Amino acid sequence: MCELGKMRNKMKFISQTNGIDELTNIVTQSNELLPPSDIKRAENFISLGIAYPHIGNINKSSESFEKAITLYEEVNDLYGVATVFLQLMSMYGIRGDWAKMFDARSRGLVNLLIISKKQ
Repeated sequence: MCELGKMRNKMKFISQTNGIDELTNIVTQSNELLPPSDIKRAENFISLGIAYPHIGNINKSSESFEKAITLYEEVNDLYGVATVFLQLMSMYGIRGDWAKMFDARSRGLVNLLIISKKQ
């Protein structure tokens, strides 16, 4: 179901009537089937985070990305965290919200610094 969610986050599907609702249902069903520690749960939230801006819902997108960050942090996947911050940075940059873009960039760089110190 995780892969189905990734396919459904495309603009063509999301812009259809009830497209985002179907994607949300897929993600919800997938997350209910997955164990709490499964990293695919974070990937599901990333799919939502990528989809919501296509319908103009930046707040829902940010919420979804933050849920993914939390899940990656719970399993100490700092690369996953940094990747989500890259998505946030891109989303805010495309929207012209420079303050939030630079905040996401800074938060992502902090995680990369932590990674580099561990190596």
